[in-house]
Amino acid sequence: MPTLSRRTVLSTSLAGVSGLMTPTLLADLAWGSGAGRPVRRGGEEIWRTLGSMPYVPMGSGNPIYMLMSQSCGICQLLWRQHAVPPRGVEYRFIAGPYGRDSMDQVADLAVTRSPDRVDAYMSRRLRAPGMRTDNRRIHAFNTLVDGVTQVSNILRNNGMRVALPNLFWMSGGQVYTQAGYSQDTMPAILSSVAAG
Repeated sequence: MPTLSRRTVLSTSLAGVSGLMTPTLLADLAWGSGAGRPVRRGGEEIWRTLGSMPYVPMGSGNPIYMLMSQSCGICQLLWRQHAVPPRGVEYRFIAGPYGRDSMDQVADLAVTRSPDRVDAYMSRRLRAPGMRTDNRRIHAFNTLVDGVTQVSNILRNNGMRVALPNLFWMSGGQVYTQAGYSQDTMPAILSSVAAG
């Protein structure tokens, strides 16, 4: 496989996710209150897609996928308040490609899948190695961007959108999602995840 240039990676990734993800508070969305929204059409496909994407596992128990970026202040707030998974919950952290600054971190986490690096990036204590000439990182980054694009398309078909942070979990055989972050709803979401 040839080495892709930074320009090729940028054009591929930004064309795939530009405008799809923005940091948001739950109050910015017209969903009303509550802990998440069911994905009525394509939930199983979202779940399979998320499972095939490069994620960093933390904790043990029922999974919740956490699509976040270290470039997103709201994501950092969520991370500071919930960095340790509660009993019965496995965080599956997916680094979201949000802006050019996050590309190297996204690629690094997609390859290393290191919980320590997640915390270091979310706390802004670590700078990622460049991915420009590392084919593994380029491939992992592109895989992640393709997955985010697929998930975004399914959500759009359900009248929803991807916004950072974005959480996905299963409860009672149904896939749920929440875009944005609310301190009020997070305990209910984590309880729902733990209960399965």
